Amino acid sequence: MPSTSTVQAALTSLAARSPSSPTIICVGGTSGIGEAIARVFTPLVKKPDVHIVGRSETAASKIIADLKQDKPDGTYHFHACDLTLVSEIKTLVEKLRQAVKQVDYLVLSPGILTLAGRTETSEGNDRKLMLHYYARMGVIDGLQEKLHSGSRVLSVLDSTRGNPSSLHWDDLDLKTNYSSGNAMKHAVTMTDIALQHLGSQYPDVKFMHAYPGIVKTPIFHDLPWYARMGASGISSLLGTEPKVCAEHLLYAFLAEDTKPYKTGGASFTDNKGDPVKGKVVATQEQQDKVWQHTLQILQ
Repeated sequence: MPSTSTVQAALTSLAARSPSSPTIICVGGTSGIGEAIARVFTPLVKKPDVHIVGRSETAASKIIADLKQDKPDGTYHFHACDLTLVSEIKTLVEKLRQAVKQVDYLVLSPGILTLAGRTETSEGNDRKLMLHYYARMGVIDGLQEKLHSGSRVLSVLDSTRGNPSSLHWDDLDLKTNYSSGNAMKHAVTMTDIALQHLGSQYPDVKFMHAYPGIVKTPIFHDLPWYARMGASGISSLLGTEPKVCAEHLLYAFLAEDTKPYKTGGASFTDNKGDPVKGKVVATQEQQDKVWQHTLQILQ
């Protein structure tokens, strides 16, 4: 685990090598780790073009005002989107395609913590799986033409526990076998596999899956009161400050030498900025099946 001072010095050095006016898109950037990454990364680069995607315009306005103070030469945009709906994701990516020439950094971190069972949207998809997996892949897929040699894509979820053997291969969207545990297994494992697939298709783009660990964010507020009290207590005692977590994830995300992190076509980092060891490389058949299934849901 690199020290905080090492991480901060490395970030300053690495960010200095970024494009002069980098385009940064933070999906799920109005709170939590997505917000923290935007706040840490933006002041480090020259004339950033920042696009924050989320549901709360009020939260986004506060973040953008703060970022403007730190970096007045930058340009800042908010895109409202309900990421549980495929129709809104399609509208979002079309707006982004019109708004940006290219995507230099794409950060994906929307999520929800809930004890509820399968909760379907009006389109028939589970809300949790949409936020943790399908919406993220929908944004990547919709912006593929804007990615270039040197682009970097980061999905923040759980890079440590995914394994193809944990999937219900005949029920990837869990219409039949839904539980909170299965939903998490499917989201993290399909993220692993999809990013391995994308990394092999676009070898000049860096696709990274990251684990944030326990972070002091408002995500626990969505739990029932009896669970929220315990989770908030654990977060207060054991959780990392969002800024510190963001710094360590960005340390790995911006690293010039990605080989230590790479498994298959993607890279994997833990909450300390260290490579995840022992990752399983999905077979080509598994990669094809997950990606074809993903496109079916997104269509």
